[in-house]
Amino acid sequence: MSTDKLQAYFVKRNKLADLEEKSKLVRAYLDACSKRKHYAVSDTLLRDAKQIEDQVLSMRQELLVDAEAVNEMLDMVTDDISRMALKLHYLEGHTWKDVAAVLHTSTEAVKKMAYRQLNRTFFNSYGGARHGGNDET
Repeated sequence: MSTDKLQAYFVKRNKLADLEEKSKLVRAYLDACSKRKHYAVSDTLLRDAKQIEDQVLSMRQELLVDAEAVNEMLDMVTDDISRMALKLHYLEGHTWKDVAAVLHTSTEAVKKMAYRQLNRTFFNSYGGARHGGNDET
């Protein structure tokens, strides 16, 4: 798994969080409508709600498979702190700012440390493009 795939996993994880939030809001609206007898829920809305729930389930399954590959990749990072920071960010979905707070350091410092370890682990041994760490999340 490349760092591009690692970033793609993170993006997909964030899309899932957004989709889960959308599903939660639609479900709350449908529940509120069902409690008020004079509010009718259209078949289109019910169909859309079901489609969102199906997308959430499908994306969760995809992420479970991808998470195993991401975890294996990150386990190759030898520095414990960097590995923890990378797992918090990519697997758990925390922002770099949150990870920095856990490690009692600055956001830039934690990103630099983590990306330096990714570069050492994957590019010094195998060659190829280096990860620049320009993401803002």
